[in-house]
Amino acid sequence: MKKTGRFPGAVFAVANSSGLQVAVISSDTNGEANLEGLPRDNYTVQEMKAPEGYLRSSDRYRINADQFDLTKVAILNLSNVRAGQKRSISVNLKWVDAGNQTQSRPEKVTVELLQNGQGTGKTIELSQANAWKADFTDLPKYDDNGKLYSYNIREQAIEGYSPAISGTAGSGFTLTNTINKKNLHSGHQGMEWKGEHPSSVTVRLLANGKQIASQQLSAANNWQYTFSNLERSKNGQEIRYTLTEDAVPGFSSTLTGDSSTGYVNVFTNTKLSNDPNNPGNQAAAVNGGKASVQTDAQKEKKKRSRYLVLPVMRKRIVRLKKFRSSGREQRS
Repeated sequence: MKKTGRFPGAVFAVANSSGLQVAVISSDTNGEANLEGLPRDNYTVQEMKAPEGYLRSSDRYRINADQFDLTKVAILNLSNVRAGQKRSISVNLKWVDAGNQTQSRPEKVTVELLQNGQGTGKTIELSQANAWKADFTDLPKYDDNGKLYSYNIREQAIEGYSPAISGTAGSGFTLTNTINKKNLHSGHQGMEWKGEHPSSVTVRLLANGKQIASQQLSAANNWQYTFSNLERSKNGQEIRYTLTEDAVPGFSSTLTGDSSTGYVNVFTNTKLSNDPNNPGNQAAAVNGGKASVQTDAQKEKKKRSRYLVLPVMRKRIVRLKKFRSSGREQRS
């Protein structure tokens, strides 16, 4: 039997079909190991020692009787991988949370490296400072038996988000964190005018009193906008959403509605008179006759309303959709 290897100094044990070791051979400077005088049989070859600077293979190689040619020679080609090879693995984090509209993202995310499915204790931190990208470096590529390590990653849990991992160790991993849908609100904002009005109005959305979004409404967007992907709770506490509008010169503004009404908010802006003594701003009531009298000027007072509406509604309201724990929509 003639055995050919790629490197000198390799040592191999040869056993027959009964499992008995029949020879130990070594590769020469040409990387070849030869064994002659064997009867026709099935043989197993296993590497006992690798060439210097290379990793020993733990595989068992088989030569069947029918592999011997007419000259009674069977050739087995083997290879070894070089020891000490290293690699790097990149990780990129993406967020699916409406641009962090609810400001729920943590300041940093910790990602752990897995080797052959087991934790390695190696971690990296992803944050805005590194653009949510980092690498695991100086990692062994092969184990002691010349087998390629399998690498993967896992993220330390983040409340309110569900992770998904794509990619490979060779091409790099992409970690996508998606905000949980059952924890979201969405709200559609619209505006209807009566009489004269400014060219635009800015409405601001607050979560627990802190502004998280704003939108300018105008004819360009048909006086409508949808605040979407609003988180329902944070740290186990339900978030209270409110709406405000920037002051409009020449109009007074009142707001009714809050979370107790299912986030039905009504903005009413009334045009102010330039003359404080204008009788059109006054009303007279005759209580004895239980009658109410208003001047013509008061009846003709100009008003305008701004409101959020669901797409199928035409009422003057501001409404945010809210969801039960099961994820079903709850309507007020």
